[in-house]
Amino acid sequence: MSPICRRVTTVLVFGTWLAMTLSAGAFVKRYGYNMPRLDEWLFVPVLFGHERAEDWVVARHNEHRYPLARLAYLGLNAASGQDFRAGMWVTVGLLSTSAALLLGAARHVRGRSALIDVFIPVLLLNAGHAENLTMGYQIVFSFTVAFVAAFLAVVAWAPALGPRVTVAACGAIVLGLALGGGTGWAFVPGLAAFAVTRLPAVARSSSYPILTTTLLAVPLALAIAYVVGSLIEMRTAGTGRTPNDLPTTLAVAFDFWTVALGGAGQTGYPLPGAVCVGCLAEGGLVAAAIAWARPGERARVAGFAAVVAGGVLLSLAVGVSRPVGNESRYAAFGAIVLCAVILIHTAWGPGQPRVGPGFLLIPACAAGVAWMDWQVGTQFARIHEDRTAMLNRDVRLGLPVNLLAERHVFFPMPGYNRCFELLYTSGHKSLRSAGPPRSFKVVPIPLPPGARLPAWDGHGPAPAFEMSLPSVLTLAALRLEFDCPDMRYFEVYRLELPRNSDDSAGVTSMWLVPGRRTAVFRVEQTLDRIIIRPLAPTTGLVLVKCEAILAD
Repeated sequence: MSPICRRVTTVLVFGTWLAMTLSAGAFVKRYGYNMPRLDEWLFVPVLFGHERAEDWVVARHNEHRYPLARLAYLGLNAASGQDFRAGMWVTVGLLSTSAALLLGAARHVRGRSALIDVFIPVLLLNAGHAENLTMGYQIVFSFTVAFVAAFLAVVAWAPALGPRVTVAACGAIVLGLALGGGTGWAFVPGLAAFAVTRLPAVARSSSYPILTTTLLAVPLALAIAYVVGSLIEMRTAGTGRTPNDLPTTLAVAFDFWTVALGGAGQTGYPLPGAVCVGCLAEGGLVAAAIAWARPGERARVAGFAAVVAGGVLLSLAVGVSRPVGNESRYAAFGAIVLCAVILIHTAWGPGQPRVGPGFLLIPACAAGVAWMDWQVGTQFARIHEDRTAMLNRDVRLGLPVNLLAERHVFFPMPGYNRCFELLYTSGHKSLRSAGPPRSFKVVPIPLPPGARLPAWDGHGPAPAFEMSLPSVLTLAALRLEFDCPDMRYFEVYRLELPRNSDDSAGVTSMWLVPGRRTAVFRVEQTLDRIIIRPLAPTTGLVLVKCEAILAD
């Protein structure tokens, strides 16, 4: 490769890293809000001192325990004055640092940068990681990604670091992964095995071989013991989930890989998943060929392959235990595994094309992936943005906090209303302008037989549910109770009002889970008739109760 080609390549690669870091930061700046997101609503009691922090740090979260990341999460929120965006910025920093480490690792092994390296920052920092980028608690995932990236870097620099430093670093990384919940556990066996294979080299290079190898093996033994003990405890206590059968497991595991490209993986399904699975298979074949043909590189390629094996194990674990695998939160894990495949291919694969049309093909593909990720990521984030904007308008109007909790259910789980009110009583900025709790007079309204909010496919005029009230009523709000048969992330309905005072008046946006649920429409007007229309596609809801919440 000519000197000018090398310089252009280096500028493109590290320029892409800088651009993707800035874009991830811009995404958090635009769509990150200083309020709880999803599971974070249930953490309000511990964040504001209503529960013991030491118990929460080591408590189970579904199948997982995240003591290291939870301790960091508590510290971040305390240091930032309970700003829920602190973890989001740490995630950007961890992903950016991981990408920089891997770019340096690829450059060290190869002796130069290559255009394929642009995919490393594109994979790790794209907007397809929307859920991880807009929820501070997702540092529990970004910690794992950072540990895996650190391992890949240690493997790349292993000959220069020497066996003792390599094993010591691997031991610390494996222990960190063991403390990172089930997503980290999947990588522990392969990464620990790599470190164990380095112990004979440690013994040969040490004046006290038994003592040195024993000390270096302690973190590995602790990590393995912790994972095994956690798995035994989980099997004994149960997870509350029924394992999927084999076909469902494989289908969900395949979906896991469709989001390895971020949001771009959701376009053209199932082709992106097939491409990613093909890359894994090819990377495994290349690693095997290198191990056979180049004995001097066996150790390094074994380390890279251990990460790929951990990713495959994680996808199968998700396949066994989850109904779907294409959640955006999993994108970071698929991405870091694809980065390991890139390290295999860039270190020992074909050379880079000379300057010309082929020279621009790789960065053009990477730019296309980043653009599609931005489109999908912003679409996902705008749903939360719209719901947050509705809450903020209601808060500015001074609605009572108990009515706000009913009206804005961001996380439909038991205890949500209590946590919402705790956030208010703790004086958090997001609810500071809300009104204090109030008691309202509630009047039941009889429903006609077969009452239901109508289904709508999004095409043509939206159908309406209509009924007359027994008398003219001045309402503060209208509460509907209904049966939801399935999980629905986004349902939006509008109650038509004689006078629309603002965009959120008469509108309710819901995330629903199966069971008996409620929706609350802000009214603050006099009505004699109810007309409700869906604003987004829906399969409809069967109504079981209607109540008028009367204004003073």
